[in-house]
Amino acid sequence: RMTEAGATCRGARAILEPLWQRNPELHGNQLARIDILGAQLAGPDRPTDACQLARQALATAYDPALKDSAQELIDQLCA
Repeated sequence: RMTEAGATCRGARAILEPLWQRNPELHGNQLARIDILGAQLAGPDRPTDACQLARQALATAYDPALKDSAQELIDQLCA
């Protein structure tokens, strides 16, 4: 059910992104979590999308652990 999970991530991101734009500090970590999950779901099947999502997660995260997770994905997926 990976396709459904990916669609759910895209839907969640579409809802959260306008809120993040208004208040990045409040919503940045949640948006990063969604992007990390989306990158993991896209993985090797869609490496360009996965890399982009991982980079977005790194840019939006405030939590150092989330930044580390995003960077690990970038290192794996964006080679």
